[in-house]
Amino acid sequence: MSDLKSLSKDELEALGREYGIELDRRLLKSKMVTQLQEHIDSLPSDETPEPIVESSLSDDITELESLDDAKLLSLAKDYGIDTTVIGTKGKLISSLIEKL
Repeated sequence: MSDLKSLSKDELEALGREYGIELDRRLLKSKMVTQLQEHIDSLPSDETPEPIVESSLSDDITELESLDDAKLLSLAKDYGIDTTVIGTKGKLISSLIEKL
């Protein structure tokens, strides 16, 4: 996993959870990378999860933009977003992305 260094701290933390380790985002990113890599290397090969297919923020935006307004509103309510104060579809999508 040589590309761990290209991930953000939030992404490292999420990936760590997939591998069963809780990383502390207060640490330096390089320390988080080292801890995660050492943990992954210590797992028996039969316990190593399948690689996660990463999606980019642009993929998330494209997917959200393809939803109709009713589905977006339903999704927003599921994530606890107050839809009464959001005026445009763009702002709704931005709010959803922050929650995802």
